[in-house]
Amino acid sequence: MSSASPSPSILRPEITVTLSTGPVVVRDLPWQDALEFLRRLSLQAKEILAHAVSPDTGRIDLAQLLPKLSDLVSGAGELSLFLLTRSTGKDEEWLRQHGTLETLALLDAALEVNLSDGLIELGKKAAGRLARVMPATSTTSATPPSATS
Repeated sequence: MSSASPSPSILRPEITVTLSTGPVVVRDLPWQDALEFLRRLSLQAKEILAHAVSPDTGRIDLAQLLPKLSDLVSGAGELSLFLLTRSTGKDEEWLRQHGTLETLALLDAALEVNLSDGLIELGKKAAGRLARVMPATSTTSATPPSATS
């Protein structure tokens, strides 16, 4: 069985998960890996919504989702593998040696560290600051001014 240490500190975000083979430290992703993880997560969410939501009703339609389910699960598996290998420093072969419960405990810790409330709040603050200095829409004209203006 596995256990996790208390919630991570924002200054040193990590959680130690105790597996049958010993403790594993799950850390926050390096910046470039975090951006790649968020990009992949966004693509996965868009893919799910594209196949789950009926264009007619705007509601989730399982009949539309089922034909793409294996592709979506595969994509989620690749996303999970990326997060787990990058946040633990372990490789895919090492992960294969562990059962579902232990792997899910690692995944839960990786998600807690890398999608924590504190991290999301900081992301919102940064986005808010950027929004204040960058206009949301362009006000420039696509055509050059005439010689008479």
